[in-house]
Amino acid sequence: MRAAQREFQILEGLSHPGILRVVDYTDHERGPALIFEHRRDAVRLDRFLRQQGARLDVGERPGLLRELAEAVKYAHEKRLVHRALGPQSVLVLDPDASNRRLQIFHWQAGAREAGTTGGAMTATSHLEQLIEEEAAIYLAPEALADPSQSGEHLDIFSLGAIAYHLFSGRPPAESVVELSQRLHADRGLQLSSVVDGIGEKLHELVAFATHPDVMLRPSTVREFLEMLEDVEEELTRPEESIVRDPTEALAGDKLPGGLVVISEPLVAVRHGERLIGSVHSTTFARWPGTEVVLGLGGRGWQVTHVEWKDRLAGGARRAGAVRDDS
Repeated sequence: MRAAQREFQILEGLSHPGILRVVDYTDHERGPALIFEHRRDAVRLDRFLRQQGARLDVGERPGLLRELAEAVKYAHEKRLVHRALGPQSVLVLDPDASNRRLQIFHWQAGAREAGTTGGAMTATSHLEQLIEEEAAIYLAPEALADPSQSGEHLDIFSLGAIAYHLFSGRPPAESVVELSQRLHADRGLQLSSVVDGIGEKLHELVAFATHPDVMLRPSTVREFLEMLEDVEEELTRPEESIVRDPTEALAGDKLPGGLVVISEPLVAVRHGERLIGSVHSTTFARWPGTEVVLGLGGRGWQVTHVEWKDRLAGGARRAGAVRDDS
């Protein structure tokens, strides 16, 4: 079946702002052709990332990824799988505007089960003939090994590979061979190995989505979007400020070394239910699983392993700081 006719049948009945809409199929003098609602200012995502990718801010990158994933989710709900998703098959509308939008196109390699909006369309075994060479590094390894494969897991891998490019500023590999080697060695694309300061949630999203073991990837795009929500929360979370001088710390403040202030100076000291004294000019703080009292010593604020009773009985020991070890 000719590629144009195949794509027209695949897209029949679909309507989503994130999918380039096909208007008609026609037999042109140069061969069959599709007529799309195409914007003149639209550019492909791969070209957009080369030209403007470095200027995207922290909120724009996950926003573009979410927009793309939402369109893929819609397609999957309509029983349609793209199978060859990459920056080369995504258009950026209004590329110079802050409210730019994405649209997926190039569906001729797709596969579709029979449904209410269209007939079935099996996966073509000539996948390599329908994509550009540079687009192959965004394809799932199982799609390259068996071009007749279909399933949502193929598009989930591609979303992860595109996410890698969005946040690193570089393609996931220079060639299919290099991609295969990296996936085999690292068990998924490792964003933190090429970008400093990547958050744990973002690292996990890319690594799991591109894992060579299909069973370890998010099972649906809905699950991918839930992981992306955690990434968005992580990226927008305010940076925790560290208070260097405990005498200026308030309850809830962070201190160096992972300490968290739980009460301020001039407080009563309790051991269980029993009031055992008071300590002035000290700050109570918490480590994971324990509590300490910080005191000003000759070397500055420090924590020592002194019993509460010894700490309270020996006022001269106020140079130290105390943890309850009893």
